[in-house]
Amino acid sequence: MEIQVTIKNNYGNRAIYPACDNAELFASIAGTVTLTDETISKIKNLGYTVNVRPNEPTTL
Repeated sequence: MEIQVTIKNNYGNRAIYPACDNAELFASIAGTVTLTDETISKIKNLGYTVNVRPNEPTTL
């Protein structure tokens, strides 16, 4: 079992965003848009592997 997340930098703070349905479900259960380090730790304790997707390049 695994979930996919992306990590973004918001005003100098790291934010972990869900990038798959299961990750979005965990964020919904936690009542947040992003996943905290504590939530990630609990997800791992449930036996899930957390995979970080590379950030997609942005065009300006």
